[in-house]
Amino acid sequence: MSALTLISFLYPLATRIVAAYPMAPLFSAYLGVLLVSGVYVAVGLFASALTESIMLSVIMGLIFNMLLWFISQGAGDAGALTAVLEYMGLGQHFLGFIMGSVKLNSMVFLLSVIGLFVFLTQRVVESSRWR
Repeated sequence: MSALTLISFLYPLATRIVAAYPMAPLFSAYLGVLLVSGVYVAVGLFASALTESIMLSVIMGLIFNMLLWFISQGAGDAGALTAVLEYMGLGQHFLGFIMGSVKLNSMVFLLSVIGLFVFLTQRVVESSRWR
């Protein structure tokens, strides 16, 4: 995933020769893409570890990833729960990267989600070995 993202970075570099534009928002957006795709891969890896069926793991990974993306949409007007659900949504964190602002809390959140799902995957695989 990161190789494709880095290859796609060649296009903005090539157009930089013709037109001048700020590079900081571009780097920020690419960092956001790498982190969010890392979350998607970690969640898919976890879903794959839960079952031996390929199709079921694809469907579970898709559902888990969509849940992470759209969890902030269902917040509504629930008070304190609204703030928690909005913070948990990937869209809010990714939007900051796209706008060109790299926030430490967004980076820590995304790296924590990656670490959590890799840890959970390792636990599932380890528990299946002992059965």
